[in-house]
Amino acid sequence: MSAVASNHREARKERADATSFKALITTPVTGAFDLPANARVSFMSVAGCSAGTTAATTVGPSSRTIKTPVLAAGGRVVIDRLERGTAITPATGFEVHIDIGLNRWRKIAQGA
Repeated sequence: MSAVASNHREARKERADATSFKALITTPVTGAFDLPANARVSFMSVAGCSAGTTAATTVGPSSRTIKTPVLAAGGRVVIDRLERGTAITPATGFEVHIDIGLNRWRKIAQGA
């Protein structure tokens, strides 16, 4: 099996997990929430921000504080994979989006 086929299969698996996000896509939350499935996630700056701005914090198997480079309005910081059950707290001025496949993003949350 080629590396390309393996990567494509893994991407397909992540897209399949997006069905678990139907309720969040329909009605995005404001503030902290837990991921219902593994996902490719982006943190989008609504108005733009300077380097080092905190976009969000995550607590779970990969706990971290997500910092940004300089972003224009609509700019994103992409995290290729966050695990199911990870608690995400987006900062004010940021939206959380998931990749539903083919680099198509859907909003699931926003900072409080």
